[in-house]
This record gives sequence, structure tokens and C-alpha cells, in this order.
Amino acid sequence: MVRWAAVVAAAGILLLPLSAAGAPRGAGGGTLVFYSNRTVDGGLYAVRAAGGPLRLLTHGVVDPPRWSPNGRYLAYLRHGTSGATTLWIRSADGRVTRLLAHDAGGVTWAPGGRALAFSRADRIWVERVDGSGLHALTTPPAGARDGSPEWSPDGSRIAFLRAPGGLSSALMTVRPTGRGLHRVAMRVFETPSWSPAGRRIAFDSSGPNGVGPFDPRLYVSSPDGTHRHNLVALNGSLAWSPNGAWIAYADGGLFVIHPDGTGRRRLVGPDSVSQPEWAPNSASIAVERGRESDVWVVGLNGAQRRVTFGWRYGYFNGGAVWRPRSRPPERLAARLVPWQIPPNGVVVNGVLEATQPIVALAADANRVAMTYAQGRCIETWRPATGVRIHFPFCNLAFGAMTMPEITRVAVAGPRVAWGFFEHALGTNSYGVFAATLSIPNPNAIAGLCSTPSGTCIRAPAGDLVGSGSLLAFDSWVGPEPYCNLPCPPPKRDGRLYRIDGNAAVQIASSQTGLTPLDVDNGRILVDEGSGELAVVSTSGATLATVSAPGFSEARLQGADLVARIGGTIVDYDAATGLLVHTWPAPPSCVLEDVQGGIAVCVSGTAVHLLRLADGRDASIVPPGAAPFHAQLQPAGLFYSYTVSGRRPGRVAFVPSSALP
Repeated sequence: MVRWAAVVAAAGILLLPLSAAGAPRGAGGGTLVFYSNRTVDGGLYAVRAAGGPLRLLTHGVVDPPRWSPNGRYLAYLRHGTSGATTLWIRSADGRVTRLLAHDAGGVTWAPGGRALAFSRADRIWVERVDGSGLHALTTPPAGARDGSPEWSPDGSRIAFLRAPGGLSSALMTVRPTGRGLHRVAMRVFETPSWSPAGRRIAFDSSGPNGVGPFDPRLYVSSPDGTHRHNLVALNGSLAWSPNGAWIAYADGGLFVIHPDGTGRRRLVGPDSVSQPEWAPNSASIAVERGRESDVWVVGLNGAQRRVTFGWRYGYFNGGAVWRPRSRPPERLAARLVPWQIPPNGVVVNGVLEATQPIVALAADANRVAMTYAQGRCIETWRPATGVRIHFPFCNLAFGAMTMPEITRVAVAGPRVAWGFFEHALGTNSYGVFAATLSIPNPNAIAGLCSTPSGTCIRAPAGDLVGSGSLLAFDSWVGPEPYCNLPCPPPKRDGRLYRIDGNAAVQIASSQTGLTPLDVDNGRILVDEGSGELAVVSTSGATLATVSAPGFSEARLQGADLVARIGGTIVDYDAATGLLVHTWPAPPSCVLEDVQGGIAVCVSGTAVHLLRLADGRDASIVPPGAAPFHAQLQPAGLFYSYTVSGRRPGRVAFVPSSALP
């Protein structure tokens, strides 16, 4: 069994339309159980093969499951201590949950469902379902490792891979007694698949005799390696159908072929496809497919149906297995959950209580986006409806290289955008991602660099701002691409961009710098350096300029261009640049927003609302600790604070009618 790496919501159950080209024959009554990283700890889920609501069986799982042949138990691997995994079994009705082994790997069932074989400590082990009879089946030579066991359907042999890896990995078979060890082939990379009677075995190999160039192909042989036949080129996973008539394999698409090498045809593709799994009636195949590896069901008649929806929300679904005897998911011990990624925390009496502190806020219209401290994960909240959306692929920060300036989030109508930073193997990668509330799965913004992934080496982007239909940001120049943490911080390089769809469009550049500070009604407020502010259009044309030497923060809304200069709040006419008002700023106050003639700033003790027309200061004292963040919109005021306890992050919303 293959180990799946983790890929680094509104309440209620969402039934999404099926993506089908016809209906896969014979799939309507089947149930699929699969692994998903919908939550950070991974889990097992169930869904009808014909589509329908999602059901959660259990959390904390790291691999796809394996059904016992009689359908009574699921075997799966859980997170253990110190990075190791533990082997568990669970009855279909949920009444029995049993830990069988620590530090375990891939698992396979004996045909009768009374025992399992699995890998541990570089050996293959066997244990009964009741936890008795644990014993090592294999003893590899020094330096070798045994793994990926597959028990034959007739129970006579167990196939496994023996490897230090690379071209020297070997497919072996052994009797359940530990005797009769045979090497079937060399240079095998994928888990093999047995014929229904257990008299033949299918496998991939790039030279079964251990010699020759790299040329992976599909082979069928006897369990001892004799009577070997070369069927077709193969660089992927495979599965023999329960009726013995077909072998399905994934190699840039989904194919089927008869075991004698005839009848080959493509069912899916070209596309990214892996892990084919036959339905019990041999009429359809479940596969992982697509960029997010959703589960699809494909019929032998070529009909296709998507049954999971990670593509929309940005998480992985895969390793699907069919429940034996085609029993419906309603008869599993599982609870209904929405397809969306679960949001962080809960809303209590109009206050969002999150499990992590809030490090940044951005708002537009009637919703707010918040960035959480751990992993820089992003979530939006609309108090009027209670809808919360969690976005995947958080802003990453490693070690001392947190760089909060380029992990800022921006909201513009239904769109959310954020900067991305990743440090791996001494290399720094940067990018800008954008998503919508209806499809939270983000896309990398193109146009910053030529890499297919959209992430760039040594080309950061930061200072994201947004409002209405406009998102803007500037580009930076990072440190050398290879460095050990902590790396030197990047520097702004004076290029200003807007985001059109999923592409960055450069609209201006300057030797002295162009740092976007705010967006309003199709205008961008930029810092030109040396205390000079400018209002520019979406094409980069200068609409107004303001000289504000020594300013710390500046914001733009309507007719007001507001800056904090020392201990004063200064209001300029955004069209002419002329000074309108100057008012004393509350002590140690940081300007965060301006809306409807009110400037919002936060100190270490309060959120201040300063009326620009007369300088009146109304304050709100949050019932928690600083640092505070605040955003004012026509709908009302959002502000965040921190408390002690298991839900330390808080975001409160005060409607406009209730503001002081």
C-alpha cells in the first residue's frame, strides 16, 4: 500500500452536481471508502459510487484503508509518536476499534479476513485480527527492506517488495509459513496485483532480470516467476479485475488490457490518473484523477463520474476502496459532514472564537478575511449569514524566515489573494495565490515568473491590497535563491501590478519604489518613497499626489486620503491633494483603515474611531489583549484581539448602527 503525503467552510451538507459523461455501468449501488486530507490530520471518508453526501468514519489517518474480504473490518494506519504510524482495525459498525501494531507500514488481508500481513522494522509480519499470533514472516539481508505486502486470493502466498530501492528493488513471494521464498522479478516499483485465483501475478518492472536500460513494462507471471509474459509499456499502478478478465493500469491515463495482452484500450486520458481499484462486479474502476487527485468512477463502457470535490475546496482525495458486497454507506458507522474544509473555531454570541491567534485582518463590504498565526492559514467570515470559508495552502513560514510583510491577505468582492513563501532545501520560493468564495481552491497568479507552478525563485511579491473588483500588489527582490535560515529579507523593486483573473499585469514602475497601501473605487494609493504619496489608476496613471513627509501609515476611501504623521492624523483631499484637517492622534495609535469619514487606528489598549470632520475620538476597549487589528466597512467594524484558553483568537463585529 502506498503512503500518501499530506499536501501542506460553511455549515451544512452540500450536495454538488455530478461531473459525468454518462453513468459508469454497475457503480450505482457501490460504496467507496477513501483517504482525504480535508482536515490537517487526515481521515477516512465514505461516499456512494453514484455520488452523494460525504461521511466521515475517523480522523488521524495517514494512508488509504483496506477492507477485509468479508467486509467486516477496515484496516488503516494512524499517526503515531515520533513520526511512526500505528496499524488499527475498525469494524464496519464502529463497535470494534483495535490497535494491532506500532511502527507499522502497508497492510494486506488474508483471504478469510482473520489475519493481516504488514511491514514493520524492514520485515513482513503476520498477526490475527484479535491481536494474537504476531510473528515475523521475512528476514531481509543486511541493508535491505521488505514492504508492500499483498496476500494472494487463494491464501497460498504473500507477495512483497524487497529493496534498498532504485533499480535493485525485487518482487518476492513467500508462503504464510515463511517458507518457499521466491524472487519473481527485479526492478519492480509498484505494489503487484494477483489474479482472482492466485495462480498468476501482475507487476511492473524495468528489467525483471535486473539488467538492461530503464524500460518499465507490465508483466504477468506465475508466483515463482516462471511463465513470464511482457504485455505493454507501464509506468504506474495496476489492478487485476475480480472476474479475471482485465488488468487496469494507470500511465498518463487509465487503460485496460486482457491478461494475455489483447484488447488494450484507453478509458481515461491523457490525464493524471493513479491507483485503479476495481468494483466487486468488475464493471467499473475507482481511480485518483486530476491535479487535486479527486476520486472518479470509470466504467468499462468509458463513462466517467467524479464522486469527490477536492478540486473545488483544495484538498486531496484518493486511495479509494470498494466496500465488499456493495452495502450502502448509510450502514457504516459514520457521520455526515460538508464537503468544505472545516473552519477554525466557532461563533459564539456574534464573536468568532478561533483556536489560533489572529495576526492580520482584511475586509471588503460585509465580510472579513483573517490570517491565523500558525501556518498563516486564511479564513473569511460573513456575520450576516454566518458563512465561513477556509482556504487551503496556507501562507507558509519556516524557522526565522516568517516575513509577515509578504503573507498579507487582501479581499476584493468575492476574491481573496495572499502572498506565499516557502523555504525548502535552502531554496526560497515565492508567489501570489488567489481564490474565490465559491471555489476556495487557489490558483497561482501567472506573469511573475515562467515556472509552471507559478511560484518564483528570488522574486517575492507582497503588499497586497484589494477592494471591490481590484487587487493590487508590488514585487520585491529576494535574497540569493540558496540560503540557510534565517535568510536576509527581500527588498521592494518598484514594480506595481494589478490582478486580472489569474494573471498579474504590470501597470507602473519606479526607481524610488511603488508600494501599494490601499485600494478604493478603482484607485490605488501608493507610497513613492521619501514621504511622497500618489493615487494612481488601474492603468498606472497618476490621479493625485500628496507630500506627507514622515508619514507612518496611509489609507484611501472616497474623498479622504488619510495619513498618520507622528502624533497627528492628517486628512487630505484625495482628488486635489490639498490638506483638509489635522487632528491629534490617540497615543501610540496605528492607522489601519478609513471609511465614511472615520479613521480607524489601534493602540495597545483600544480601537479608536476618529471622526475626520470634527476630530471626535470614540473608542472601543476589546475584552482581551493586544495586538489589535481593525477594519471598518459600511456594514460595520471588525476587530480582533487575543484571550487565554483553547480558543485564543477572537474577531468581533459591531454593526454600523451600534458603533459609538
